[in-house]
Amino acid sequence: MEISQKQARKLKVSPKIVLSPGLEKCCLRASAKTSYQQAEEDIEELMGIKVGHSSLHRLVERTELPLAQAQSESAGVSIDGGKICLRGEEKEGGQWRDYKLVSLHGNVCEAFFQDPEGLKNWSNVQPLSPIVTFLGDGHPGIWNAVESFATQSWRVRPLVDKSCCNQGSTGNPY
Repeated sequence: MEISQKQARKLKVSPKIVLSPGLEKCCLRASAKTSYQQAEEDIEELMGIKVGHSSLHRLVERTELPLAQAQSESAGVSIDGGKICLRGEEKEGGQWRDYKLVSLHGNVCEAFFQDPEGLKNWSNVQPLSPIVTFLGDGHPGIWNAVESFATQSWRVRPLVDKSCCNQGSTGNPY
């Protein structure tokens, strides 16, 4: 369905986009929770509207979400990370990529996918208490993320869950 420029302004949608703001929001939520293929099936089942997985992917790619900004100081930060398998072609298999999740206690959470520089930039604009407690599992990648916060002038007090650490680990670098 095509709409005119005038109709698009009145409906507050782009004239080249065929999704309503409500459907676009549903598509983004479904895409965030599962694969594009599964999101396509879920949207069709729940809403009776077919939105292809390629359209969902393009929608996600062009959508800019602002990073969360803490409104008050945090005295605690939890950081975790992991790997996620990105589906490829059937013959190629999946590719594993890194992500980091950060929670500023009592404030906001943020996720970073393959973006250590983004994590560093974000962490340096967040309001933190003079003494901050970091909670992580002791993995070297987590301590690298903690170091991204260390450009601010405050004292670091890490807490480590020793049960998650590697047996051969030399321990906490702080």
